[in-house]
Amino acid sequence: MERCIVKLLAACIILTTIPAASASEGSYGNVTASVQDVVTVGDTPATIYFNISIKDTTNATSWFNVSFPACFDLSNVIVNITINGTADPADWSKTIGGSYINASSSTASANANETHWINVTFNLNKFSDVEGILGEHEVTVTTSNGADIDLTARVTCEINTGDVIFENSTTPYVLVKFKNAKQNIALNRIEYYYGDNISFSVDTADEATIKLVDLDTGDVVKAASVSGHEDFEWATADEIMPGRYAIEVYASYSSDKNYMNLTDETTIDSVTGDNLASDERGYVIEISPRDANKPIVRIEMLNPSCKVAKGDLAVFDVYVYGADSGTYSVTGPYDTTKLTEYVNKPLTLSGHKCRVVVDTTKIVNAGGQTGTSKGAYKLVVSSLNTDIEEIFYIVSPDISLECNADRVYLGQKVTFHGTTNVAPSNDMCDGGEENYVKITVYNSTSEEYVVSKKSVKVDADRNFSADVRFNVSWSTGTYKVVAKVYTTSSYSSSDDMTIAVEKPSFDIYLSKYSYQPGKSISVKGTTSLPENTEVIIEVPSELSSTTSYTVKVDANGKFSKSVKVKSDAPYSTYTIKAYVLQNGVVFVEDSVDVEIVPHKLNASIDRTSVAKGGKFTISGTATSSKVYVFADEAGVFEDDEGRSVEELPSETEAFSTAGAYAKVSGGKFTITLKAKLSADPGTYRLYIFAPASSSEIEPVSDAQTTFVVKVTEIGFTEVPSSIEFVKGGTATVEVRVSESVTDDVSVKATLKGYNVRVTETLSKGSEKGLFKLKLYPFYNESSESLVAAGSPNELLPPGTYTLTLKLYCNGEEVKDARTEIPAIIKEPTLDAEVPTEVKQGDRLKITVRTNRDSGYSGIYVVLKTPIEVYAKKVSTDENGTAIAFFETDMLELGEYNVYIRDTMGSIKGNIDDFYSIPLSDAYAKKYYAQDDILVAKTVKIVGEIAPTPTPTATPKPTTSTATPTATPKPTLTLAATPTVTPTATPKKQPGFEAVFAIAGLLAVAYLVRRR
Repeated sequence: MERCIVKLLAACIILTTIPAASASEGSYGNVTASVQDVVTVGDTPATIYFNISIKDTTNATSWFNVSFPACFDLSNVIVNITINGTADPADWSKTIGGSYINASSSTASANANETHWINVTFNLNKFSDVEGILGEHEVTVTTSNGADIDLTARVTCEINTGDVIFENSTTPYVLVKFKNAKQNIALNRIEYYYGDNISFSVDTADEATIKLVDLDTGDVVKAASVSGHEDFEWATADEIMPGRYAIEVYASYSSDKNYMNLTDETTIDSVTGDNLASDERGYVIEISPRDANKPIVRIEMLNPSCKVAKGDLAVFDVYVYGADSGTYSVTGPYDTTKLTEYVNKPLTLSGHKCRVVVDTTKIVNAGGQTGTSKGAYKLVVSSLNTDIEEIFYIVSPDISLECNADRVYLGQKVTFHGTTNVAPSNDMCDGGEENYVKITVYNSTSEEYVVSKKSVKVDADRNFSADVRFNVSWSTGTYKVVAKVYTTSSYSSSDDMTIAVEKPSFDIYLSKYSYQPGKSISVKGTTSLPENTEVIIEVPSELSSTTSYTVKVDANGKFSKSVKVKSDAPYSTYTIKAYVLQNGVVFVEDSVDVEIVPHKLNASIDRTSVAKGGKFTISGTATSSKVYVFADEAGVFEDDEGRSVEELPSETEAFSTAGAYAKVSGGKFTITLKAKLSADPGTYRLYIFAPASSSEIEPVSDAQTTFVVKVTEIGFTEVPSSIEFVKGGTATVEVRVSESVTDDVSVKATLKGYNVRVTETLSKGSEKGLFKLKLYPFYNESSESLVAAGSPNELLPPGTYTLTLKLYCNGEEVKDARTEIPAIIKEPTLDAEVPTEVKQGDRLKITVRTNRDSGYSGIYVVLKTPIEVYAKKVSTDENGTAIAFFETDMLELGEYNVYIRDTMGSIKGNIDDFYSIPLSDAYAKKYYAQDDILVAKTVKIVGEIAPTPTPTATPKPTTSTATPTATPKPTLTLAATPTVTPTATPKKQPGFEAVFAIAGLLAVAYLVRRR
């Protein structure tokens, strides 16, 4: 029904928009004649009528002759005449020649002072016939009385203005509707002026792609996607220039495909106000310049600069939109009579474009000036009534030369580089001879002897560079370097520089200058000498078993060698030398000093009192490969590997390595020692060595440290080195005491820090000697105890506390057993993985990641819908991860908010009351929520998971009638009540029942929001 109404309205517009005809008149003596301008009508493709009136105010006339231009085909015209008021009188005949129509009589004459008519009807059956006669034409009227009158007739097309609909009813159907468009029925065109907007809409059953194709170039200048219906407003500017275009629509619905091309009438079932059945082609979108006969012309100069070096080419791309032809000329200070190649030359347009190439050599040879002070050159392009110009200059080649080194050494590779104003080598703007730069190196400023020559190309940025190796066989002194650029053999320019050349650079160095015996010294060096030059490195025999090494210089002028220091190298300072020989003589040399010092050792012990059977740890840093432990008495201690700590053999004499040891890795070591059950209680001294030798310890010179450890009958045998847990979480402390003690033993622990002091008694474990204590996250000040629940103000704050362990036997403290342990409470972390889209019916999986231990259950995951709030309490696994699942079968399509909240174990009220409240909100304190961690995400419930999107035109927003959903809030600073926004408009309008359902949902959503 809607389409019928549109067609009816279009028909009415056609009837009311035919313009009134104007007339051209002329006279000769007593004879006057006139012809009306004609407008093509009909869609076959057109019919035009010429009405020619002739009047002689004095004489009777026996014949009339009307001649037409050659573009009018008179072979099938219909001619009617009215003479003396009678249509086609019997005594008058009509004759049609090659280009004229004659009305004459041998028996009668046309009355004087009376208007007579010759009516000529052209039926144009081809679009080319119509296009061939559009415009102004000269029609000549001749009479038997000697009158010869030239008349001007203007032929135009009938233009209908209104909505134009193209339809293809094949499944899936396609409908393209141009809004308030100018329709040229005679030529099957939708016409626009440049600067207008192409306003149209596309309807299809499901999905479609729209393309606007330039018919002159085949380029797709605009593309978009449609889902059901889409309105478009494409501006004719930049991308869409004056020219001829086709609109193509590729539609799909399930497995069905359809295609509409406005230029292919076989893909169009109907078009408003036209019948394509008899047409030979479909419709074209034609964009014309707004000013008649004034096409848009653009010139793009492709040279790097508007200043073109002599010998190069000036290259331009000329674009003409709205005309098929034009001319160009180059004007300026040269002799155009001598060089006519660039004067009033036709543009060879292909796809709106023509390339114009100007050879500067030809212009200079024709008397052209090469300096900008002598005047500029212009490329002038003309097309119909449009003229445009581009200024350029012809200048001499120019070049500048630089060097990348401040000082140059023999053997060094130096880069000479610079810039020039000539076109890049082999570029489109490079003339017949390739542009290049020749670099010449002279061994003196007098340019007497050339030591190097190189030719290099000019790059795309008009730079050049060349590497020159200054051979070691060359002499030192002042050199001259000349760079000369050529565009042709006749045109060049040069620049030069002088440099001082010295003996080769040669330096050696160490990464550090003190080492321990047994270590490796990395000897490194840099030089200007060329790659593969042999360098000899000499080392004293006291320092290394190998005293001479030969290495080669690499491509970067570097060399290196690792020298292994003897394990028994005396502590002293040694000199390492490096040199290069030339003809058996030292050419260059350098040396460096290195000091051999004892190994370094830093160590600490975690406990200085231990019960029999108890353990303690010694750790630290060392520069040796191993750290050995000895004691002042054997049989007291052993390491984790069961190796006994041997008695120190001597404090002054060297002895062999033996017994307990720890390997050093990355400069660090750790060794755990155990007091044997058979050890006698007492105080013992431990000796820790970092020896230079792997087989022998020198107690006087090797790095060492000592500790005093007390072994008791009763004490802690195992305690943790530290305790860590996350704020809001718990931790369990386990310690062990001597197995030999009686049952009358107890352990107390005191936690201190951040205004907290709590003393708790450890409970006995299931194993003999095992004691346990659980640390809770809340501190109850009134009871001075740690408890499992409380308010946020009672949470233990993050930081480092001290946990002091005390051992009691028969009610008395064993003071030697007292131990302090750091207890660290860490800040919690929280993150969540929420999919961006979930297909309706699939389970929504939300993964929560934390730094918490296993079993923490203070985290809630909440899914908010317009009607319901779905909350789940989750518990972390051994990796600190928790997972929540939500069913989506009953959820409507749309976007939903997800909130993940770590309550720190402090909660007051129901999670439904505060799941989304920001921490800074005043209501947060009401629910103990001001110290929580809150993460907000969004998820979309969709009918199908969309594939990876491709870029499309941005659709205009549409008015939604669907149930509103909560707006996502991606940051922690959330509003107390999420803003509600509507979801996208569905393709089909809801039915009567759906309207009531939606109204009900909106009402409930309103009540929820008020709450």
